[in-house]
Amino acid sequence: MSQPLSLRRFTDYGLSEVERLLSSSSHSTGTALTALLTRDDLTEMISDVSDITPQDFENRWECGKFFHELIELKRAEIKRDPETDRGLWTWLAVAWFDYLKKPGAHNGAGWQVERWVLGLRWSRYYKHLLAGPWIVFRKYSDSPDFCKVLLLPEITKPGHDISEHFLCKYELVNSPGFVAVVSDLYMRADGEGYKKGMQGNGKGTIKRLRLYTGQLEMTYDLMSLTKERILNLLPSEFDRFR
Repeated sequence: MSQPLSLRRFTDYGLSEVERLLSSSSHSTGTALTALLTRDDLTEMISDVSDITPQDFENRWECGKFFHELIELKRAEIKRDPETDRGLWTWLAVAWFDYLKKPGAHNGAGWQVERWVLGLRWSRYYKHLLAGPWIVFRKYSDSPDFCKVLLLPEITKPGHDISEHFLCKYELVNSPGFVAVVSDLYMRADGEGYKKGMQGNGKGTIKRLRLYTGQLEMTYDLMSLTKERILNLLPSEFDRFR
C-alpha cells in the first residue's frame, strides 16, 4: 500500500472479519484484508494524521525498534495499553500485509491466524509478526543492542530456532541472564549474525539449551539467575560455543 495511512484499530467485529478472511484460504486474501483497513464499520480512528507508511525491515530487531518508536510517538492518541490492544496490532499487521505475507503465498496470507491476529497468552503473543518483536525490544529498550540476539532472524522466517526454542518461553525472554548467555554463546563477534551450528539437534545448540533449562527450572528461579551463574551450570557440550 503506497499511500500513507491514518492509524486505526480493528473493533471486535473487525477482528472477527479478519479471522474469517484468514481462515478462508482464498488466493485473494490480501486484497480482501487490506480493503478492511479504512472501513468505519470495522475500525476506529486513533489518529487523523496520515503518517503510517508500511515498509520492509531487515530483521525483527529493526521491526521492534520501528514499532517501539511509533508506539511511543502515538501513545497519547492510542490511550489504551498497547501491549493488550489486539485491534491495534492486528490492524498494523494487515497494513503491513505486503511485507509480512509468507514467501511464495502470492496474495494469500500463508501464516497461521496468530501471526496476524494478536493473542494475549504468551504462547500466541510471541508468534505475532509485529507485536512479538516489539514486546522483546520494549523490554530491553534502555539497552536495545542487548536483545539483538533474539531478533536477528528475518520477520518472514518465524520458524527460526531462536523463536521455537527460546522466545516461546516467557521466563527466558524476561531473564537478562539468559539473554546474555544466548548472546555470548550464539552471537557472532560482529554482532550481525549467529555462529554456525547454533540451530538443529546437535550438542550445545539453542534447542539443547532450551531442553537444559527445563532441568534448571526444577531447582532455580530462571528469571533471577545471572549470566555467570548460568554459564557455570551449563554442561561441557556448550563449550564449543564459548
